[in-house]
Formats: sequence, C-alpha cells, structure tokens
Amino acid sequence: MELKSNNGGFIMGFKERIDSFKLRKKINKANKFYIDGEFEKAYKIYKNFLKEGYKYSFIYYNLGLIYHYYMKNYNKALDAFNKALELDSSDSYLFKEKAKVLIDMEDFNEALRALNKSIMANKDDPEVWDRKGYVLMNLNRFKDALDSYNKSIDLDSFNSKTWFGKGYLLREMNRFDEALDSFDKSIELEQENSGSWYSKSHTLMILNRFDEALYSINKSIELEPNEFEAWLFKGYILSKLDNLDKAIKSYNRAIRLNPNDSRIWFNKGLVFLELSRFNEALKNFDLALKIDPQKTDALYFKGFVLKKMGRFDEALYYYDKYLDIKKDDEDVLNERNEVSNYLKK
Repeated sequence: MELKSNNGGFIMGFKERIDSFKLRKKINKANKFYIDGEFEKAYKIYKNFLKEGYKYSFIYYNLGLIYHYYMKNYNKALDAFNKALELDSSDSYLFKEKAKVLIDMEDFNEALRALNKSIMANKDDPEVWDRKGYVLMNLNRFKDALDSYNKSIDLDSFNSKTWFGKGYLLREMNRFDEALDSFDKSIELEQENSGSWYSKSHTLMILNRFDEALYSINKSIELEPNEFEAWLFKGYILSKLDNLDKAIKSYNRAIRLNPNDSRIWFNKGLVFLELSRFNEALKNFDLALKIDPQKTDALYFKGFVLKKMGRFDEALYYYDKYLDIKKDDEDVLNERNEVSNYLKK
C-alpha cells in the first residue's frame, strides 16, 4: 500500500505482516501526519519505532522520504533507503527513491545502477524511465537517454515533465525543431509550465527566431514574474531585436531580483556600449568585475571601451589582465599590441 503526500513523495504502508493492532494504529497515525505535511510529528513516531526495536522496510523508507524531501539531508536519506533495501531488495519504489537521492547528490553513475534495479523489479513505471533519461543525459549518453524518455512516453504520454526533459535533451543534441515539438507538447499538457516556455524561448533564440523567443519568454514571465533568469534572458532577446531601451529595463528588473549576478551587469554594459554611452558601460563592467574579478569578457570589454575613449594606459592594463587568464587569444593580443605601439609613438 502506498499513500501520496501533499508535499511530494509516496509513503509506504503495510507491506510486512504486522499483527499488533496497537502498532498498526501508531503507523497509521504517523502516515497521516506525513500526508498532511506534519513531518516532525511523523518523524518522531517513525524514530520511536526503531528505538523500540521494530525493523520494517517501510519505516526506513518513510524516514528516507522525510530526510530527502523535508530535511534535505541526503546522506541520512540514502542510509535509510539502503537499510530498507537490506530488508527488502525486491521493491522497485525503494530503488527509485534511492536513485532520486543520488540524483540530487549528482552521483549519476550510482543513480543509474539504482534505476536499473528498479526497472528489473518493475519495467512499467514511466517515472523510472523518465529519471533514467535524465541521468543518462547527465552522463552524456544522449542516444540512450532519448530511448529512455521515449520509453517513458510510451508508458505515459500525458506527463508534461517527460516531454520537457525530452525537449531539453533534443536541444542538447542540436535537434532544435524536434526540441520545439517536445516543448510544445509539454505546454499543451500543462499551459502553466513556465520552464517549458523558458526553454522554448532559448531554443528559438538559437534558431534566430527572436520575435517568437520574445513571445515565449513573456509567457514564462507571466507565470513566474519573479524569475530572475527569465528577466535576464528577456533583456538579451530585446538587445538582439535592437530594442535597447527595453533591454535595459529588463536588466534593471533582473537586478532588483538578484543584484549579485555578474552576467546582468555585463550584459547591461554591452547595451550601453551599443548606445555609445561609454561611461555607463564602464560603470556596469566595473560592477560585473566587482562580483567576479576573473570575468574575462568584462575585462576585455572594459579595455575595449577605454581604448574607444582614448584612455590607452588604462586600456592596456585591462587587456593584460584578460591575457593573464586567456594567454592564447591572438585577436586580443593583437589588439593589445596596437594599443601598446600607439603609446610608444
């Protein structure tokens, strides 16, 4: 028996034989606390079972869910699922939840092993095939990943998340038109999936379909108006459309949401450079470098702007800073030498 929590994750009911009515009543109480999101209360009851000497796989399983989804303690979650598997090594759910922890720990090889064992126990679980696709993609096994996503879709073609994962994979494989088809299917199944709109916008940008990309990113922002990455990307799209004033407004909105990301200040600096507003460009490149002193593109463009302003000594300094990091960039080296030769005249 399994029960769904309002906060994600299935808890496991009675799989082992339990004769004590009193114990069954306590377990039901703990399970209800979990389903209702009262994790601390559920946790205390499950832990008391272990202190009292009860060793059931579902107790470790349910504790693993609490450690994973509520406490975010991945090591304890993994330990709990391993103990559950010592008691029952044939349950597909145990292997699946163990794999999810390993995915969050970015241990993709071990996650793949757990997913394969889950499939051996139950080959018809679409979620396992979906997660296997994600893991294989992270292991750069793209063809195998695509096979897994397709298997998941064969089992359940109405899961927006799986179509999104397939779209993301196809984009990584440079199969952009197919990626768009998958993102569209994801959106068809879940109109309010901001991630699919966002990823569709990225894919359209790769294809230089800027107006469509702008439409998609606006849909993403409608759904998640405080998503920093969406405003950052909208600014980039608007700059490609030469709508520079609106690009600055988008970057300013992104700055209000997250002022500590060097990319915003750098991108905003590029817009001011495009507008020949050199002092404002310098100010933004400086702010990018304050956050990330090793940001090579900001070092280069600061040198470039200083050269445009006739401040050659300062330009030379930033070209040299750039070349300290990217020693083999011959184009920048030639540009730097032009400035140096000018100063020697």
